[in-house]
Amino acid sequence: MKEWHPDRFFADSSKYAEATEKAKHFNLAFEFLSEFLDEIGGVYFFKSQPHDARETDTKTDTKSNQYRPTRRYEGETYTVGFPDASVTEIFLKSSHIISAGYSEGARTLYIKFKGNSVYCYYDFPQSLFQDFLGAESHGRFAHKWIYHSFQYERC
Repeated sequence: MKEWHPDRFFADSSKYAEATEKAKHFNLAFEFLSEFLDEIGGVYFFKSQPHDARETDTKTDTKSNQYRPTRRYEGETYTVGFPDASVTEIFLKSSHIISAGYSEGARTLYIKFKGNSVYCYYDFPQSLFQDFLGAESHGRFAHKWIYHSFQYERC
C-alpha cells in the first residue's frame, strides 16, 4: 500500500486512478484478513523459520486435504472454498453473496451465498466474470445478467 498510495500520484491522473483502484483492493484484502485473524485469535498458520523450514500451528491439521474450517465473514458463517479446489475464492461486499470464483478451463462461475449454498453457472464467459467483480452492486448485476441467463445447479 505504501508503494501504491494514491497521494503519491496526485499529479499524474492516470497513475492516480490506477493507484486508487489498487488501494481499494488492498483495503478490501486488509479488511478480510483482519476479520479472519480476529476469528482465529490472531494466530498465524505458518511462521517463517531459518532455511525455509515451516512450523505449523497445532490447531490446524495441515496434512489433511479435507480440512475445511468454518469461518465468518461480515457476521455470516461460511465454509472455505468451492467444489473445484483450484478456484480462488474472491470475497464480495454484498447483502446476499459471500464470494465468487471462476474456473477458466471449465468456464464455470461459482457463487457462494449467505447460508453457505454454492451455485455453479456453466459456459460462463470470463469477461462477464470480470464485469461481475467490478459491478457497483453484485446482487443487481447477478439478477440482471447471470441468474436467469446461464444453466446452473446447486453444488
